[in-house]
Amino acid sequence: ELYCCYINENGFKIPVKNTQLAEAILCLTDKQRSIILRNIVLNIPLSKIAISLGISKRMAEKHKQKAMKILRERMKTSNEEY
Repeated sequence: ELYCCYINENGFKIPVKNTQLAEAILCLTDKQRSIILRNIVLNIPLSKIAISLGISKRMAEKHKQKAMKILRERMKTSNEEY
């Protein structure tokens, strides 16, 4: 049986089957989580995400980079625990 978490983003219910990934995503700031999910999962360009959040595209890129770094570190740490 597969366990699946759902993360709500901008009216979308996004399934996440890896619980460690779901926990890592939920540890991000609201802005980081929004940018990561909209860009990577929903495939929305960073320029459009930036406009909707009222920030520059460059700032959206910085939030995405920081979020990816956090996710990589948390996933690496959770994998080392097993």
